Amino acid sequence: MSSVVQENIIDNIKDKTKLETLKPKIYHVYNKIQNMETETVKSHLKNIETNKNKLSETILEIKKYIYGDISKDLNKTLEDFKNKEQELSNKINDYAKENDQLNAYKSKILEIRNHYNSQINIDNTKEEEAKQNYDKSNEHMKTILTNEDEISKLINEVKSMKNELLSKVNKYIDFDKDYKENVDSEHNKFTELTDKIKVEVSDEKLKKYEKKFNDSKSLINETKKSIEEEYQNINTLKKVDGYIKLCERTKESITNFRSKQTTLKDKLNQNINTIKEIDSIEKSYKDKFKNTLINKINELDKTFKDASLNDHESNNNGLMEYFNNLKANLGKNKENMLYHEFDEKENAINNIIQKIEDIN
Repeated sequence: MSSVVQENIIDNIKDKTKLETLKPKIYHVYNKIQNMETETVKSHLKNIETNKNKLSETILEIKKYIYGDISKDLNKTLEDFKNKEQELSNKINDYAKENDQLNAYKSKILEIRNHYNSQINIDNTKEEEAKQNYDKSNEHMKTILTNEDEISKLINEVKSMKNELLSKVNKYIDFDKDYKENVDSEHNKFTELTDKIKVEVSDEKLKKYEKKFNDSKSLINETKKSIEEEYQNINTLKKVDGYIKLCERTKESITNFRSKQTTLKDKLNQNINTIKEIDSIEKSYKDKFKNTLINKINELDKTFKDASLNDHESNNNGLMEYFNNLKANLGKNKENMLYHEFDEKENAINNIIQKIEDIN
């Protein structure tokens, strides 16, 4: 514009007509400049709008990518969790079967105990078999305890993975609240996935696994306890069988003592009668011999009276009845109180045995 209108020219112009002639040119140049500025602004605005749209598209793509990455992360973590959970389930199922093997050992030991219950004389033919099954049950329990430790560790791992997964879900839900705008499809898929995770990853499911594990553990402990009891019963029955034999020998000894007493008294009485019938011996000697023999009879009676054979016989008969009853019923009825008297009866028979030895 300066080429059209210069200050010195305007100042020198005195002719209004010439000035009027210049006006159209000035307006033309001015409008041209205005149009140039407007086009430039429009171009800039268009570029800004274009860049804004591109930025929005880029942001949208980034958000979609992030949602996709989140879904991959959650699906991978969920898959790892479910694999670990399946491993736990398989371990617990296998663990539950361990009780079957223990029951097999228990059944064999129980069979031997029943055999001992019914035997008149217990021999040692079944003793080694009972010990083998008992030892095998103890070895198997070592494996069971190792499995228990592994399952307990797995339960803790599953709990930790569950907490980690749910923590991720909550973190991503917070992200979704802030950035779900304009990504309805991704948001809906994300919501479906998180809802699915909340259903499949729950405390209730884990509690069921723990309950099954604890129930199986209780059954195994009960079976092992029964094996211990039955093996102890077998050892007790062997002792009981020995005590019954002792009672029988004691009964025989008491019978022999009585027989000896009768035999001795008969011989002493025969000697007294013989002395009475001998006339060649002076009466004073005969009386002396007779009194000596009578004193021997009295001493003999006193000896057997002091020995309390009747009491020992009664006690021995009571013990024999107790041990026979215990032998027939031990292990068959847990409510039977006979076994609770065992220590007392064991001491009693030892006392009788000592008394008989003293008499001998």
